[in-house]
Amino acid sequence: MEQCLFHFNGLKCVISAVAYLFSFAYSIEVVEKARSRARIKISNYLMVMTILACLGYAYSGRKAADRGESVVKMNMDWHKEYQAQVAQERAAAAVQKTA
Repeated sequence: MEQCLFHFNGLKCVISAVAYLFSFAYSIEVVEKARSRARIKISNYLMVMTILACLGYAYSGRKAADRGESVVKMNMDWHKEYQAQVAQERAAAAVQKTA
């Protein structure tokens, strides 16, 4: 794990070097510094990806609005279909009662 952190932060180490570093008192500081840098880099990458995803969804929403699609319209269509289905079920139940 530490080898990956060192490599991610630009430090070239092999497993034997990592074990050698752990034998010194300052090695804990080096590992913690590498972990902190890795956390910062990962969080920065995630922030950039989040911003890009937000921009993509905004663009997609604008294209859907240009096509005339909206959440309100989809909701109204679903309610119409649901009410038609309920009316059919009630009609079928009424036919069964009279038969």
